[in-house]
Amino acid sequence: MTWPVVPVVAFALLGWFGALFLTFLVSQGVYARRPARESPRFIIVLGAGLKHGEVSPLLARRVALAVRLWNCERAAGNEIPVVMSGGQGYDEPRPEAEAMAEHGIGLGLPEEFIAIESRSTTTRENLRFSAEVLAADPAWDSGIPGLAVTSNFHALRAALIARDLGLDVRVEGSFTSLDYLPWAEFREFAALVTRFWLLAFGGAAVVAVLAGLSTIAAGAAA
Repeated sequence: MTWPVVPVVAFALLGWFGALFLTFLVSQGVYARRPARESPRFIIVLGAGLKHGEVSPLLARRVALAVRLWNCERAAGNEIPVVMSGGQGYDEPRPEAEAMAEHGIGLGLPEEFIAIESRSTTTRENLRFSAEVLAADPAWDSGIPGLAVTSNFHALRAALIARDLGLDVRVEGSFTSLDYLPWAEFREFAALVTRFWLLAFGGAAVVAVLAGLSTIAAGAAA
């Protein structure tokens, strides 16, 4: 009797990556529900693409969350700088940070508390260049906790990047519309698979070999 090795291996690999995706979703949920720490000394808002030169709905929700968090800190007597971080894409008429600052002011964020970081094109650059902007302030220290604001699907990966950079930053995620969320989650998962490629593909190789050998052995015994 010939046993279908290829379908079995394919099913095993599907199960492996499905388990990884489930682990990713659980990790996102755990990170989002971690307890708050002491008051932050700054807020960094991570940029996203503009729409006709204005903030997109996704980016507007990030800015709105940052303003809400800033207002909460101000009510507690903690007035802190907010860095709007985002460069200018090839198809954008102006830097994202400028549009973000304009939107934040429209939501009531005082202009004197806004700093602009308009060079970044990636999350890593968002955080690194924002840290450089804040370094001009004598109060800035990488050991002082801060906040970074992005979309909820992106918070976990942003936190990992912040850790890579040695930044003591807690990342808060804003709401993402349900029509965009599935695509965004799969994109983030792919990015994390790339980041942890040795674990992801090394494990996949082991699963494939074991599934193949088990199927062959079962076929020989039949």
